[in-house]
Amino acid sequence: MNDLIRRKPREGAILKNMAPARQQELWEYMEGDKEEKGHSYKECIAWLEQDGIHTNKPRLSLWRDWYYSGLSLQRSAEVALRWVAEDKAAGKITTLEEEMEAGQRFFSRLAMLQEDNSGFARIMTATMRKKAVKVTERKLKLLQSREAKARKVVGNTKLTPDEKEARVKQILGIS
Repeated sequence: MNDLIRRKPREGAILKNMAPARQQELWEYMEGDKEEKGHSYKECIAWLEQDGIHTNKPRLSLWRDWYYSGLSLQRSAEVALRWVAEDKAAGKITTLEEEMEAGQRFFSRLAMLQEDNSGFARIMTATMRKKAVKVTERKLKLLQSREAKARKVVGNTKLTPDEKEARVKQILGIS
């Protein structure tokens, strides 16, 4: 779970700085499981106090949201990786580019399901920028190809200057 933290928590972030196993214990104590009901914030604060960890309801609430977000992201990443592996095995994904597109589709759907407008917008912005880069790369290759052809024409000693100019204009698409 903690490998999903983007930056080191500040020194005073007591709950975020607990060992990952201790964070997992706190989460399970708060949320419960199939057999045991979860505990209230008040009960969780008292439970932490037994180990000398002093916190309050707002901090515990913020930690819960942060921890849940990390768990959700981790689960989503695991599902995305599993789907990609299945698609690779089925031959639907054969290149890294196709794999990246599958991941983007997954996370854009996830953002829509979670009604995360800003997350969806970031994914779409990144997708559009990537497409714009591809278009620019294709244009560059086309121009480089045309340049190479034009250089051959210019270097052809059998053509007159007027013939060279006409062919170069034709290659470059100039009227």
